[in-house]
Amino acid sequence: MQVSGPPPPGDILQMVVSILAGLDVERLAFWGFSIAVLLAGVMVVLSRETVRAVVYLAGVFVGVAVLFLFLSSEFLAVVQVLINGGAVTVLILFAVMLTKREVVKA
Repeated sequence: MQVSGPPPPGDILQMVVSILAGLDVERLAFWGFSIAVLLAGVMVVLSRETVRAVVYLAGVFVGVAVLFLFLSSEFLAVVQVLINGGAVTVLILFAVMLTKREVVKA
């Protein structure tokens, strides 16, 4: 059994090009939006300011609607934007803005 070293750089480049040639633009865009939705969801959880968290949440809602469009579910995309992206986001913003905050003095 003969152990060989790493492949030459030309072979690696050819392998990457062949992998990318198998992917179409729609699939790359789908995965890009999927990653963006996941990152926005993480930012909702990690954000310390509530208003920013709501903005990230609205981004998640819109991103999910775009993913529905990629899956040819136009009705679900419209419902997602109208109900979650609009009504739920505004409801959360009003609830946050109208609640009193206690000022804690150190």
